[in-house]
Amino acid sequence: MRIGYNEWQHIPGKPWLIVDPIVVNHAADYWIAQASDGSVIQSLYLGTPLDSLGEHAPLLLQDPNDHFLHWLRDHWGATPWGIALRSGVAIYELIHHLQSFITVLDPNGEEVLWRYHDPRLLADQYTAFNAGEREAFLGPLHAIAAPAPDGTLQFLGDPKRSPGPVCYHKTAWFQLRPEHLTAPVESLRRRRRWDFILRLRRKEPYLVLDQSDECLHARIEDSLRITEQHWPNINREEQDRFIYARLKLPSHFHQHPAFQQRIKQASFDQALYWAFQVDWSPWHNTYHHPDWPDQMTAKPKENHA
Repeated sequence: MRIGYNEWQHIPGKPWLIVDPIVVNHAADYWIAQASDGSVIQSLYLGTPLDSLGEHAPLLLQDPNDHFLHWLRDHWGATPWGIALRSGVAIYELIHHLQSFITVLDPNGEEVLWRYHDPRLLADQYTAFNAGEREAFLGPLHAIAAPAPDGTLQFLGDPKRSPGPVCYHKTAWFQLRPEHLTAPVESLRRRRRWDFILRLRRKEPYLVLDQSDECLHARIEDSLRITEQHWPNINREEQDRFIYARLKLPSHFHQHPAFQQRIKQASFDQALYWAFQVDWSPWHNTYHHPDWPDQMTAKPKENHA
């Protein structure tokens, strides 16, 4: 559920923030400059084995009147600056609860650091929680909110939910399931597809107009899958070039098993060469021929334009 920043002010409980100082430069300095008497700022890792991270540790801030939250909105927008909390418990109880989830168990039972204050992770993982996991994680919190790309807050929790007990575990106990790990990846891929389509609409709208969103998503998803499986070390710019190249090829080349197999066996440079430097138009109407896979071994006409 999405809510506005002003709506967040009406949620019960005291306003708190967990801010990532790696994203928000000089967050502590600004907060100290404008904080009122009695306000609280503390490293979330204080008193834990991760305390040595020092200035890189996430900060727990008390935020009376949501002043700092509005500053984050105005200066940092939808960047993953952290998360907002509402809770009515004493500060020591809140800290105990939040520190109980700093490390968790992965699906193999290994203890790992859980950066739940990163909204890019939490917003997606929270949707994969079952009812019991949500209750355990929220505990004494009325609600959690994370910055959303559209300038609103993504509300995590049930507006009618009553706060539950505080968690006092000092060792990792909360176990992530495989679904919790794949949820952010799937969300990232969706955002990646839409980001690529939006850029195409601005730069080369003719490629978008000729194909439905469903077809575009399918081709981009397939291209992402191929690059991740066969060339995992290429960067995002190179990945974009491959997606763009495949979008420009006629659809029957995407569908033909021989072409797909040859692409998968090629190096990344070879794949780009075949897509960009080779003129496939002479074979445009021969893909249905039973000998078409053999024709692919012939040297096609090169486009030197």
